[in-house]
Amino acid sequence: MNREEKAELLAELNGIFKESESVVVAEYIGLTVAEAEALRKKIRETGAL
Repeated sequence: MNREEKAELLAELNGIFKESESVVVAEYIGLTVAEAEALRKKIRETGAL
């Protein structure tokens, strides 16, 4: 990823964070693949990105 691509990504993320009411960061270490997939599915069902 070159500098221009990084700048575009940062601008996009900045916009997403500014429009969000909250941000959740999750650490998947210790989860099985099936557990991680189930968690991501539940998160998507709530309308999260």
